Amino acid sequence: MNQAATYQFPVPNALFYVRDSESLDDPFVDGKGSFWRTDGVIAIACQGDVNGPTMIVVNGDAESYAGLSLLTAFDLAAPSRCLTFETVPDDVFHEMTLDATVAHVEVWTEGNPNTARVVLKIG
Repeated sequence: MNQAATYQFPVPNALFYVRDSESLDDPFVDGKGSFWRTDGVIAIACQGDVNGPTMIVVNGDAESYAGLSLLTAFDLAAPSRCLTFETVPDDVFHEMTLDATVAHVEVWTEGNPNTARVVLKIG
C-alpha cells in the first residue's frame, strides 16, 4: 500500500480532496481553516493556482517532511478500498488501492492554509 508519488502543479481553487473513490459526501468548506472532512473525504487547503504550483507528496521519504508540521491525523473510511486524489472540479490526479476499508491519514503542511507543500502519509 505504500504507493509513493509526488506531484507539483498549480491547484485550481486552492483546494484538493482525498476521498474514498465511491464517496460523494463532500465536507462543507467554509474557508476558515486548513482542512475539512467527513468520514470518507478530506478537503485540504493549499496555495492557489494564481500563486504558483503546490507540491503534493503521497507517502514520501523522511526528507519529504523536513520543515513541515502535522496538520491532522485521523482514520478515513474507505469501503471501496480505493482512494482518489482530485482537484476542483473533479480532476483525479492520483489513485491508491488499499488493503483495508480504513486508511490512517496524516496531513503535513507548512502550517498555513496557503501552503505550497503538502505531504500525505497514508497507512
